[in-house]
Amino acid sequence: MNPNAAMCRIAAGTPLRFGPAYGTSDWLKIAHTRSAMLRVDKLGVARPALLWVPPKGLDLADRTIRWGQALGAVMSDYQRYFVPGGTFFLTVVAYGRRPILTTEKGRDFLRAAVTSVRERHPFSLVANVLLPDHWHLIVQLPPGDDRYSLRIKLIKSKFSERWLEAGLPEANVTKSQRNRGERGIWQPRFWEHTVRDEEDLERCADYIHWNPRKHQLVGRVRDWKWSSFHRFVEQGHYEIDWGGTAPPCVNDADDWGEPTSK
Repeated sequence: MNPNAAMCRIAAGTPLRFGPAYGTSDWLKIAHTRSAMLRVDKLGVARPALLWVPPKGLDLADRTIRWGQALGAVMSDYQRYFVPGGTFFLTVVAYGRRPILTTEKGRDFLRAAVTSVRERHPFSLVANVLLPDHWHLIVQLPPGDDRYSLRIKLIKSKFSERWLEAGLPEANVTKSQRNRGERGIWQPRFWEHTVRDEEDLERCADYIHWNPRKHQLVGRVRDWKWSSFHRFVEQGHYEIDWGGTAPPCVNDADDWGEPTSK
């Protein structure tokens, strides 16, 4: 896709003819539903068609587009993960940046908390990475549901309950925090970024999967155990040796909710 091209929505029902150079007269049609904009591909399969970047030099008044251009512009590996207004990048940090999350108990308790919360409040965990003192994740919520804050609150609460029941230590908190019932396990609040489109989703996923290298925990992205990287490799989003150099998102102005000081 042309990174300098302006993004635009294709109106419902707009036909895009595939050029004769590709030996087909099929049409790419955009259908609109209440929940999302869909496209119907040449096989008659309806798929999300949320945002479209015109190929460089394409005259939008000319509705004749080569099949390869249409595929490159409309289809995206990340489209199936993206829900408008319902896809979020989140960062949660351990209190005092204590390295408790990748311990055996920390991983077990977090896994149990996520499983429990998903039973009553469904969500898809699109991508995530667990580091010793913080957790980055991308969640996709059901249509019409934006209560990511509730889910994070419940996950943190259930993790804390198990941690304390196991007799594991917590950090000291301030008097005001103690009066509010806060415990020294998680930092209050969390960081949130609403994913704007498929390109933004790809940027967020790249940041997540390169994060262990950013923090110099491994020399290769593939060597970090606790992330969704290998699932993305299996699905064809990355080569196994991806991440030899930092992706552009690492140098973005966003701080991604990263802990900055101890």
